[in-house]
Amino acid sequence: MITADQRMLVFEPLGNGAWRLCDARVEESSAERLIAYVERAASGGYEAIWIGAGLRSSHHATREDIRNAAMARHS
Repeated sequence: MITADQRMLVFEPLGNGAWRLCDARVEESSAERLIAYVERAASGGYEAIWIGAGLRSSHHATREDIRNAAMARHS
């Protein structure tokens, strides 16, 4: 089940198999809107590059798992 807070995190398409994960509560012109860059991994699943956390990366089975990880990072 997706909570109201999770709905504020949106995947904006960048191209085939690539997205920006953004906080929809922040103005589009603000750099603080960007949470992570996400790409479909060749080995399966998704790779997230987290912005503002030292550019760390993590691997996830689904995009929903990335959204959950973002919620945990921002709580």
